[in-house]
Amino acid sequence: MFNISFWEILIILVVALIVIDPKRLPETAHAVGKWVRWLRNQVIGIKTDIQRELDEEEYKQAHSKAQTNKKDDEEKQDTESK
Repeated sequence: MFNISFWEILIILVVALIVIDPKRLPETAHAVGKWVRWLRNQVIGIKTDIQRELDEEEYKQAHSKAQTNKKDDEEKQDTESK
């Protein structure tokens, strides 16, 4: 997801051990994991909403085009029958 290499992760962990007390590291990692999970779910929800709106707009355009084509066909039939 973030395209982070092994060495980058290792450096992040070493810095985290220095900055955060090793006793508090597991609970901090758990809290960070919860926030990342929450953020990911929010992003997925937003993507889903946007896609739904785009699909709805696409449907409206297709429906409008179909109605226009139907009217054009009816007008052609009326002019041909006269």
